[in-house]
Amino acid sequence: PSHGIGLNAFSIEGRPRPPTLGEHPYAVAREITPGYLQTLRIPLLRGRDIRVTDTIDQPRVLLVDQAFIDRWFPGEEVLGRRLNFGDYDKPEDWGTIVGVVGSVPQRLEANVPGFNVYSAVDQQTNYFLTCAIRVQGDPLTYASAAQRAVISVLPGIPIYTVQTMEK
Repeated sequence: PSHGIGLNAFSIEGRPRPPTLGEHPYAVAREITPGYLQTLRIPLLRGRDIRVTDTIDQPRVLLVDQAFIDRWFPGEEVLGRRLNFGDYDKPEDWGTIVGVVGSVPQRLEANVPGFNVYSAVDQQTNYFLTCAIRVQGDPLTYASAAQRAVISVLPGIPIYTVQTMEK
């Protein structure tokens, strides 16, 4: 699963904080579970993936894509660098970049890479999720089974939209 997509301003540790929100760097923030990269065939280029041990009581970890590096860290090593997507003064709002992944379009219909940052869904308190499932054959024939599987894990969760993705 992946949390929804949102454009978010962030701060980079060791760089001056811009005076206004509009001057901050930005990225598409996605909260994901282990297995998300494999399901969507997003390559892990270096570092590590999100793990089941990346939980709310552990230091926050982040993955960034190559487009993010090209835009915000050209020519720099990013593994170990820290970003903040919340309150600059709150230690828990800082995350450490532990992996670099291949770039994917921000939206499937627009073949333009976003500046993507991925974090562990289990390190968040927000639970609006998108679930991606890779199948063989007509994906809509799996819709009912997928809905039942989600409800078996999260009873009572509303399911809004079931749709297919093109590769």
